[in-house]
Amino acid sequence: MDIMKKIKLVIMAIIMVASSFSMAQVAINTDGTDADGSAMLEVKSTDKGFLPPRMTEAEMNAIANPVEGLIVYCTDFETDGCLMVYSNAEWKCIFGNGGNYPPGAINVTQTGGTYVGDELTGSYVYADTENDPEGVSTFRWYMADDASGSNLCQIITYSYVINMKKVLPYPVPKRN
Repeated sequence: MDIMKKIKLVIMAIIMVASSFSMAQVAINTDGTDADGSAMLEVKSTDKGFLPPRMTEAEMNAIANPVEGLIVYCTDFETDGCLMVYSNAEWKCIFGNGGNYPPGAINVTQTGGTYVGDELTGSYVYADTENDPEGVSTFRWYMADDASGSNLCQIITYSYVINMKKVLPYPVPKRN
């Protein structure tokens, strides 16, 4: 092996060893600061924003094998556009007008007496801004020894027969 080949091999070995010790963080900025050690990529600006890839829903759905956590801005998701993240094998709108808002319970009422042996019945009207169907909803009544909640226990039916003096508030939980 001639001397030039040996020199080239030594230089390549030095470069390879040196590159294995180099930093893996990337900083994109105008002030020359390094990326934070906990970040793989740091974008820093005081007068500009970060722009993720923009694409139509068809283009987004055509991405082959999207990785968990992939983020894009879908320009035509539910007509208005949305910042989307790929999670649990599906694209989800995380910010924008395409998001699904949690439903609520309105006209919550409680009927029945307040004496031992009386039956209490709860009712409500399901309300959802996107008109999603109700699905499975549950009442959560709570029984306690006093108004401060001593010895609180849960009752999971629409009605309850009072068998002793108890305090019985019942919130209706929101469900997506």
